[in-house]
Amino acid sequence: IWLFSRYRDVSAILRDTRSISKEVSRRVPADRQTAFDRMLLNLDPPEHTRLRALLAPQFSVRRVAELEADIEKIVDRLLTAMAANGEADFMADFARRLPILVIAGIIGVPPQEMPLLKGWTDDLLTGLDSARATADEKARAGAGLAAMTDYLSGLIRQAGHAAGTIVGQLT
Repeated sequence: IWLFSRYRDVSAILRDTRSISKEVSRRVPADRQTAFDRMLLNLDPPEHTRLRALLAPQFSVRRVAELEADIEKIVDRLLTAMAANGEADFMADFARRLPILVIAGIIGVPPQEMPLLKGWTDDLLTGLDSARATADEKARAGAGLAAMTDYLSGLIRQAGHAAGTIVGQLT
């Protein structure tokens, strides 16, 4: 493993897609690959570029400014709920809930259904390392990916669902 920390080096490496590849699938045999081996960060152009272009509108300057206001509302709601209870477990009541609720808004998943996605994501993460994942971890990751794919495909098929979200963009 090599570690590059200077901006100039990192920038050059990320731009050199001819002699340096991020595609794990080139280094890991097909029977050892996991779902994460094909995620955006592990792809080279042109596939990386195509997928990145689909997501780019969700992270434009205008959209991020809109997200900021939405995040402030979520923070206010969570803090208000904590204050109303008189006591709180910061991690459970705020720190774990905030990113889930923000991501739900970006993706277009109803907030009450995010625990489903969180469970599937946890299963996926168990099989993240294709070089070290056990057969059981790969099976859990595969089942999590299949369930998440079915769920998100159903949302995408719903006409007019969650305009301004990733799911809405794909409908």
